[in-house]
Order: sequence, then C-alpha cells, then structure tokens
Amino acid sequence: MLYLLNRGVITIILLFQVIIASAYELEDVQIHGFIGQGYVYTSGDGERDDDFLGGSTDLFEAGINYSFSSKNWFSTGQLVSRDIGEVPVNEEKLALDFLVLGGRLITSSSLDMQVRLGKIKTPFDNLDMLDIPTARDYIVEGLSRINFDLRSVGAVLDLLWYSGFGSFDVNVGYLRQQVDGKRALKLSDTVDYISHRAGFNPLLRVRWNSPGEMFNIAYSRRVYDFDYSLSEDNPKGFVGLSLNVPHDIYQSLSFAVFWGGSKLQFKRSHIDYNQHYELRAMQNDFLFFASNDKGSFDGYNLSYRYDFSQGFSINAALDYGKYKGESGLAMPMLGCYTKIVLAGIDYYIGSGWTLRSNFSHSKSNVNEIIDPQLGSSVNMFAAEIIYSF
Repeated sequence: MLYLLNRGVITIILLFQVIIASAYELEDVQIHGFIGQGYVYTSGDGERDDDFLGGSTDLFEAGINYSFSSKNWFSTGQLVSRDIGEVPVNEEKLALDFLVLGGRLITSSSLDMQVRLGKIKTPFDNLDMLDIPTARDYIVEGLSRINFDLRSVGAVLDLLWYSGFGSFDVNVGYLRQQVDGKRALKLSDTVDYISHRAGFNPLLRVRWNSPGEMFNIAYSRRVYDFDYSLSEDNPKGFVGLSLNVPHDIYQSLSFAVFWGGSKLQFKRSHIDYNQHYELRAMQNDFLFFASNDKGSFDGYNLSYRYDFSQGFSINAALDYGKYKGESGLAMPMLGCYTKIVLAGIDYYIGSGWTLRSNFSHSKSNVNEIIDPQLGSSVNMFAAEIIYSF
C-alpha cells in the first residue's frame, strides 16, 4: 500500500513540475500530468471487492508525461503511481508506463507514415494511450484493464491515409506484452514469484473514419504467448505452479457513431485460449496434477456518452462476457460469465479540476453448468477528484 507520506511526496513533485513547466516554455516540448484521489463504496458478496466494503479512500493515482516533436522525430513518455485497494496487483509506487521514440517516414497531404520503438501502449480497439483518468468510462475497473493489457515492448508502424472516402488508420506491430510478475503474481504473503516470460507476437489494427468523422469502424487482432512460475509456502511444504500459454488470439471489432456531443459505441471481443499448467511439490518435484484448458471468450460492450456545453457529461455502459471451453480439472465445460451495468456523471469544474462519479452493478458466475448459484453480485459507487495540467 502507498503510505500517506509517499502520496505527499508525489503530490509535491507533481506540483513542483507544474511550476517548472509554466516557467520554461519549450517550443517542441510539452509536459503534462494528473493526480487523482477517489472514494469507493461496495456492497454485495464479491470477494475481489472486499477492500472497499463499507467505503474506502484507498484509490489514488498520479502521473506525469512529456512529449517532444520535431520535423522528423518525436518522443513521449509517462511515469505513473497507483494504489487501488489492498492487493499488491493494484499497487505501483512508481512505474514507467510508456516511453517511445519515433520517426516520421512519410508526411504529405494524403499519407502519413511513422514508426515507434520502445515501451508502447498497445493500440487496440479505439484505445490510444487512454491511461489518464479523465479518458476512461470506468473509474476502478478500467485501471487494471489498461494498466496490464496495454503495456508492451517492441515496434509499431503507423500509417494514416486520407481519401474522399474518409481516413484509414493502420497499425502493424511486433510486440511483447509487459507484466510486472513480482507484483502481478503476488497473490498473498505466502506466494512468491519465480519467473515470467512473454514472447514477441504480431499486432494488427485497422480503423476507418468516415468523412467528417461521424462514425468509425475498428478491427484489432493480437497474439499472446507467455509462461510463468510461482511457489507457495504452505503448512504442507513448498508447492510450485507453472502456467504455459502457447498461443492466445485476441480479436475485437467495434463500431462508433458521433453526433452533436454524443458518442455511441458497440464492441465485440473474442479470445481463443490454450493453456497448460502443472502443480508440483518443490522438495521432490512430485507432480500433483497437470491440466490442459482450451476454449474461448466472447465479450460484448455497449457504451454511450453525451457531453453538455456546461461542463457536464453523462455516460452509461453494458458489459457481458462469457467463457466456453474444456478443462482438465474434472470440469468438462466451463460456463463462467460476467455482467456489468454502469452509469456515471462527470463535471469539469475548471482550471484543470474534474469530478467523476460512477455507479455499477456487476454479477458473475463461477460455473453456471455446475451450479448456477456459484458467483457474486456487487454494487459499487466510486467518485474521484482529478487535477490535470
């Protein structure tokens, strides 16, 4: 957990950076950042939200970023700090979110082409570096999604072509997903991280924007492969778990419509997964069991946002996702699902200050085929005050 002293130091650094940024106006360099403090209250029977039962202010995030641009070169980067609940997976005292160096290959009235190298926020769906608190529909859920799923190392070629039929935005990449295994796999005080490895895999995103940008269609495809190991010191001795994911394919198709101050978007996601894992006693390498899981995930999201001229905006979203597949652990068919209904109000106060609020109801089922009652139902209210500069 980030202590109050640590939060205070980060706040002072960010405020000091504001003074520096305003004192030195560099022609090709821009410095921005944000700091946010939230409150979350949950009720229900969801174990993952126990940190916020009865209400908690354990929601803090801050970041500072820069961007440099010249005729042929550009660079951008961001440092972030987060504390969400009590679990280590949601804590980052100070982390490099992204750091990119890029070069412009072609620049004309109808075609732009550039290449990016470094630690990159993966372009996927309609997401482009949305790791700032005012750009998300969710206050809490969106943090973990963007934090872990979109950090990668590698190279991306960006192509933007303008025509009378609209613009075509194409991203082709070769990336390796970045996971902080020591933090992401720290499930409890008895669990120790051993290793994590991810491979380089291709990425493709194609997005078409209509003339006047009244609507767009985006298709994304990415392949993952990785493996990790961890150990647990329990009363029966050390136990090791290894997981290998040789080939997961993530695909997404989204359609968005814009009119007035409104945005309506529908997105369908599909994942084909293949996993192999083993549980062994580390003292004698005795194999307790091994399993192969194969299946798929289908997700559907419908979201709406309307921006009023007075600084208010409202948003709503419906999420539904379901896993189907085969497991080697005496469960021939998996039928897990999640449902989320969300509504929120944002208010831009002025001078960089924004107040956000969300209410969501989520329901999940561990395995509806074994027992439809296995699952959880959680109501969550979240509010966050954010300062951006």
